Amino acid sequence: MTPFKRVIGIDPSEKMVEQARLALLQNGVDQIEFAQGSAEDLSMLQDSSVDLVVSGSVSPIPERPGECSRYNVQHKLRIG
Repeated sequence: MTPFKRVIGIDPSEKMVEQARLALLQNGVDQIEFAQGSAEDLSMLQDSSVDLVVSGSVSPIPERPGECSRYNVQHKLRIG
């Protein structure tokens, strides 16, 4: 399904995370996981542990614009 060994989806809505997890179970997908969280706080990810970040409709959501963008993402991305 994906060339990545592990894919993590983060959503602030508990209901959306539950729906996504159910869809994974129904389709037998095991390399994707979902976690409830905020784009402002990516502390659940280790620094330099991410190869790709995809964001959709995030910019108007944070309480403090800019908090979720460059700083948080740059530290989580793996170099190379």
